[in-house]
Amino acid sequence: MEEIQQTALALLRKALFNRPLQADPETDWQAVCRELSLHAVACLPGGMLAELPGLDDASRQRWSVAVVMNMRRFYGILQAQSALLTLLQEAGIRSVVIKGTAAAMYYPNPDYRSMGDVDLLVEEGRADEAMQLMLANGYALSEPLDHNPRHYSLNRDGVEFEIHKSFAKQKDGGLDALLFEGINKAETACIAGFEFPVLPRLQNGLVLLTHAYQHLQEGVGLRHVSDWMMYAAAELDDLLWHGSFRKTAAQIGLERFAVVLTAMAQRYLGLSLQDRTWCRAADEESCESLLAFVLANGDFGVKYGEKRIAAREWMDVGNLRQLFGKLQEGGLRNHRRLFDSLPFLKPFAWLFRIFRLLFVSMKRGLGIREVLSSYDESRDRIVLFRRLGLRTVYEEKH
Repeated sequence: MEEIQQTALALLRKALFNRPLQADPETDWQAVCRELSLHAVACLPGGMLAELPGLDDASRQRWSVAVVMNMRRFYGILQAQSALLTLLQEAGIRSVVIKGTAAAMYYPNPDYRSMGDVDLLVEEGRADEAMQLMLANGYALSEPLDHNPRHYSLNRDGVEFEIHKSFAKQKDGGLDALLFEGINKAETACIAGFEFPVLPRLQNGLVLLTHAYQHLQEGVGLRHVSDWMMYAAAELDDLLWHGSFRKTAAQIGLERFAVVLTAMAQRYLGLSLQDRTWCRAADEESCESLLAFVLANGDFGVKYGEKRIAAREWMDVGNLRQLFGKLQEGGLRNHRRLFDSLPFLKPFAWLFRIFRLLFVSMKRGLGIREVLSSYDESRDRIVLFRRLGLRTVYEEKH
């Protein structure tokens, strides 16, 4: 781990859990801020900028302005979220906030959390009605209706909204059914006087855990990790884990991931061990590997750039023993129409698949060395997934 990354983690430990901060006055705080920005967590230390030794006035001012702008956006999103919830409630459509403010509420300073869009899970079978209601009240589609099978994307006044018909991407072990059930038992959260419905703590935690897993595919950053960590700090003690969370996490295939992710947060990010002994079985090597992956990628894989997409494509290719069969299946899947019209080419589908992987990589400006490197890194990802007890992209599709 680089010195800048070590300082960034120490700063987060101080900001989130008031752990001691021993910073070198010669620290390159601009580099630390850049590192945190790549993970969308640069505003979390907003309340302690005056305490940083060696931070020059100009850098402190720029950092402070970024924090203020983040806070303005946060409250703007709260207002937009409140307006939409009122619209849906008046129409008799039940919904809950997921991610976003439903994660921010666990932070010591919720308005320091970086915000993206507003995500609502609507009661089963009424997402279409909610979307039509929004269109009739000044919201506009951000994407075609069939762009994503799980949600509709709309916007209004610069705020993006995702209206979820479901949440789980893959075979979910009953996760969606459990979340819809949670809407019937919704609880009320409040930030700065704005009240909003959220899922019960079991379901809300499962959403945050699943969200971190979903973005592990493309590059999970410290923001996703922090969301899960702050939930674990507030809710996931030994009683809840052994009482219901462990069983449900196992049903959706994320028990091992939850254990390692939480243990990693304890080792490197300041999460207390008190009342959280349930994750002590995580081995240090798995925690180190996961942290290295997180630090290397940044928020949504931004540090990894186009190369992450190539590496994700290679994830469809398994080990050497299975290589040919998976290439063949992938080729048949990618070029189904071609092989339907020219069936004599089907035996060569594996070759088409290789060409497609190379084309995708080259199209994103990657040279041969980077293509080969992205393949090697995809092997490291597969090893990490195995350590975390997770299924690879290819396995999820099958």
